[in-house]
Amino acid sequence: MAETFESTKPRGRPRSEASREAILIAALTILVRDGYEKLTIEGVAREAGTGKSTIYRWWDGRSDLAVDAFFSAVEEKLDV
Repeated sequence: MAETFESTKPRGRPRSEASREAILIAALTILVRDGYEKLTIEGVAREAGTGKSTIYRWWDGRSDLAVDAFFSAVEEKLDV
């Protein structure tokens, strides 16, 4: 009987936090400058200097990216 072992190590190259930050900044820049209608994964990749596949590793699509970019720019303060 063959045994299967599940790897605990993620497959592929580790995700770069610097790339993630560049993508969020690029997405926010495009959102502010051009609006949501003109936000494209290709445009964000070009602006951030990354590949589209890098963006799709982090986000499912432009709507998820737009929400994340917006909330990354908003500083949360709670006055209790």
